[in-house]
Amino acid sequence: MVLEKFEENLVKLSNGDSWERASKEWGFIYKIERDTKDNNCLCGHKLKHQYYYYNKKTHKIICCGNGCKKHIDDHIGTIKYDNSFVSDMLYIMGTDQIVDYDLDEYCANNEQKVFDRLMWNFVGLYDAETLNSFYDYVEYYWSDLIDVDIILTNINTKLQSIYDKEERLEKEKQLEKERALKELQLEKERLDKEQQSRIKRLRKYVCYDDEDEEKIALELLYGMDKEQPKIKEQPKIKSSHNKLTELRNELENHIQCQEWSHPTDERERRILVLKREIKRFIVK
Repeated sequence: MVLEKFEENLVKLSNGDSWERASKEWGFIYKIERDTKDNNCLCGHKLKHQYYYYNKKTHKIICCGNGCKKHIDDHIGTIKYDNSFVSDMLYIMGTDQIVDYDLDEYCANNEQKVFDRLMWNFVGLYDAETLNSFYDYVEYYWSDLIDVDIILTNINTKLQSIYDKEERLEKEKQLEKERALKELQLEKERLDKEQQSRIKRLRKYVCYDDEDEEKIALELLYGMDKEQPKIKEQPKIKSSHNKLTELRNELENHIQCQEWSHPTDERERRILVLKREIKRFIVK
């Protein structure tokens, strides 16, 4: 008899015209423990342990006790409500006002309170992903209960601002990348010119017997571009790169001195010695 009354009252608050159809429209939202039996089950019994269910189609809320809860849970569908919706509904209505089973009517009488709660949630959102999720949430759960156009417009405005900022940052990043590449290219060109100038000075004062020998020496001393034609069967290097570097530096010093002052017999002799030292590193 108790369950029959529960089923009868539930169908009245649902769109479905039968218990089997109506029960699948409801989803559990929360439980409240009271010190006194201050609310009634849909079947009429006074309750301390109160379980609440919501029907989004009719915007109705029902309360039931342990027995009726088990009965509806055996027939209920797969409806699950967002935790944010449950939290907002509890905040807006308050646990003492939950005896009002018509959420549609409650929101109509307290629209400003509902609006303020949703706007408060919106103000704390700053990234595109959460704003998009909040937009869907407001539209799905609250658009049938209050006018949410202003909230949705504000969300879109903030989203557009975020997208504009991201686009601007992406353009700045691309420009910075292009500037860096240009600087690298200019630096490479400068180094290439400097290398060619040093090679020109070396060739002026050190002559080699054949072209292959000269290419190898230049590669050892100045790190010639790897894209130059490779020499077949390159000779083995007997000494370390550090020694070659020392010879190169000394040779350049003498060359520079000879370019900017009168050459001396001693400097000429030293240049010839350096030439021989460098050639000693090359073994055919």
